Amino acid sequence: MTILKPTALIFCILFLVGCKKETNGTSTEDRSNNLYFSFSTPDWSEHIDCSRLSLDATNNNVLSAQSQSTKEIFYLIVPTDSSTWVLPQNIRKHAIGTDTLFQLNQTLPMTKGATERMLGIPGFSDSSYHEVNSINYSHSDSSGAYFFIKGNYRMRMTGMNTNTQRKFVSGSYCFRVKTTKK
Repeated sequence: MTILKPTALIFCILFLVGCKKETNGTSTEDRSNNLYFSFSTPDWSEHIDCSRLSLDATNNNVLSAQSQSTKEIFYLIVPTDSSTWVLPQNIRKHAIGTDTLFQLNQTLPMTKGATERMLGIPGFSDSSYHEVNSINYSHSDSSGAYFFIKGNYRMRMTGMNTNTQRKFVSGSYCFRVKTTKK
């Protein structure tokens, strides 16, 4: 019986270490460049494949796309100039909104399939923010420079017509964005 206790303890430690999903604080999903946008509300959640999404910031710094399946629309403000993308101060928490660089907002149905929509309330706090986790150079060609941007967010949202329903929504994303070369 005395040999069994240390053996069980060693087995438990090896099991826990072997199942760890993070390496140096970064999960496997964070290290991949799978393009996606996800959100989670108290009522529903989705993980949207963005592998066919082409985001081009060469002429306009407001990126936006709508998911046909969920009717979710995101808005992300980014620099058009590739030299601005690489600045270290971009990797931080930003406000929810659509006024300055690296702000994010979205609209989505209150519940899956609903016609009533909700919109993120602009602002910044410990419970409402957009965090840019990484910006990595991908490649360039004759038409521009491409970057991967990864982030997560948490925002307070309100009904667009009623303005009474308030919910917290959180999620994450990984996009590839085309910019002008500088």
